[in-house]
Amino acid sequence: MHKILVIEKNNLFLEILLELLRREGWQAVGTCNSRLGLHLAKKQMLDLIICDIRMSDPNGYQVLTTLRQDPITNKIPFIFFSANLTEGERYCAMKLRADDCLDKSCHFEELFQVIQTHLEKIPPGYFAPSKHNKSRNNSILIIEDDRITRSVLSKLLESEKFNVISAENGCTGLQLAKKLNPHLILCDINMPNLDGYGVLKRLRENLTTAKTPFIFLTVETDSISRRWAWQLGASDYLTKPVDTKKLLESIANQFKYLGSA
Repeated sequence: MHKILVIEKNNLFLEILLELLRREGWQAVGTCNSRLGLHLAKKQMLDLIICDIRMSDPNGYQVLTTLRQDPITNKIPFIFFSANLTEGERYCAMKLRADDCLDKSCHFEELFQVIQTHLEKIPPGYFAPSKHNKSRNNSILIIEDDRITRSVLSKLLESEKFNVISAENGCTGLQLAKKLNPHLILCDINMPNLDGYGVLKRLRENLTTAKTPFIFLTVETDSISRRWAWQLGASDYLTKPVDTKKLLESIANQFKYLGSA
């Protein structure tokens, strides 16, 4: 179960929001004290944080700045949820790398949809302090636009004790790869808007992901597609339907390579 921290100055609103989040099936904790919120963010197994900008000592901006400077909390999805937001406040929120910024005038369903969009990409406890190193060394990002294939691969890898992150298209996959820095990436080639080649090209141009192992899973069997994949820096190229044994062997080989690097 994903765990959400709410930092909200109004105690009544905090209690209402916590109850609604729990009814949606999430584990929710909260505080009216931003300093306590910072402490909870660093000590508990959180998957997402919701914070009012207009907290005091420190305010919401300062809370986010502090979290983004800490290697344990700098990747946790962070949503500002405040009343009567101005364009200037929204601009500051995005500049500080908030993941979303919503006005309290919106319907709660809109907030829940935004939360779900962030949480569906990561397993519960992915950012837990006690698992900080282990989770990064055992995480696999699946970029696949076919829902069934994505689900089958996720279940297979989870059964092998990997931390699985999933993305339904190349654009989302690229964002998650840069933000979460997974240990290994599995990617389809034929996807709308940004195909697998485009994803790999951009990742190899980024210092953080330039050397991340990248395995193509595709229906393309021709030599031209393979050659282009190798030229872009793919670590392996497997064709669909994927042989489970070959896939796990390929993943194991990449892990061994990184372990000896």
